[in-house]
Amino acid sequence: MKKYLLVLIVVIVLGLGVGTYLFLKSGSGVNSQPLPTPGIKTTGGAGGLDGSLDFPNGSVTILSPNGGESYKAGGQMVVKWQTKNVGSGNNIWIHLDTIDGKHLNNGDLVVSHVPNTGEKIVTIPSDIPAGQYKVAVTVGQELEDLSNGYITVTPVETLPTLTREQARSLVLTTWGGCDPSTCSSVVVTVQNNIVTAVYEGLRDDSASSQKKVAIASYVNNIWVLGEATVTQTCQPGRGHQDFSSVPCI
Repeated sequence: MKKYLLVLIVVIVLGLGVGTYLFLKSGSGVNSQPLPTPGIKTTGGAGGLDGSLDFPNGSVTILSPNGGESYKAGGQMVVKWQTKNVGSGNNIWIHLDTIDGKHLNNGDLVVSHVPNTGEKIVTIPSDIPAGQYKVAVTVGQELEDLSNGYITVTPVETLPTLTREQARSLVLTTWGGCDPSTCSSVVVTVQNNIVTAVYEGLRDDSASSQKKVAIASYVNNIWVLGEATVTQTCQPGRGHQDFSSVPCI
């Protein structure tokens, strides 16, 4: 009797062991599915914790820029892309990646929550370091495409500073100077490329002096004066004595 009881116990233990193995082997256990690696983006979807895909068979492809283009820091570029099996209501993220594959997070450099319209004008910050970057377009946490080649970002274009001597020459060339029949002297000053010229001792019955103020622009490697704001002071007894746009009497 004891012998048969011992055999029965052994059979029961073996049966439990085999059943447990088959249960785990069938995938019913909590450890049957490997968890996705955080931070990894794969075409077709990385999957959620429950193994679901937000974009089954989805894809995103950059159309332009796709490498070889050049842009100035502070300028704009048009990014175009195409998606498959991704709804128009899904948001797009646009990045610039450094050569070592890192996303830049510099102001508007990373543009998020962009409607999936296939095109977006992106402003490149003026303080971005000059260099080469890849354009990246991302959908959610799953789909991402990089430009085939690198774009080049050049330093922000800085304007030269207009000197006082250059401003005076510009005033005399554009507005003219003084001679014995017009005025006694012209005084020219410049600050932040804003040029001021005061014509003193006008040979005029009503106005005694005139002031012209204009912004100087650097166009095609030459300085050009914009439209001037003109004010004047009046001769004694002929009106205001401060610079004003009000005519003298």
